[in-house]
Amino acid sequence: MGGSSNSTKEDDNKGFTKVCYYELLGVEKAATDKEINKAYKKASLKWHPDKNKDEDTTEKFQAINEAY
Repeated sequence: MGGSSNSTKEDDNKGFTKVCYYELLGVEKAATDKEINKAYKKASLKWHPDKNKDEDTTEKFQAINEAY
């Protein structure tokens, strides 16, 4: 459930985007397991590809799952 302290900064060496998992789930770094679980469930329902037909839904949903 950890994450990087850098939020959405481009890494010049690898071309990957770094994301803070806590920010992605919308919780504080001191959040309890219960708070993280609740935030994950809320975000996964919102961004699930079957419920949300936007272009970037699948990528966002995968990122949420990785953060959890």
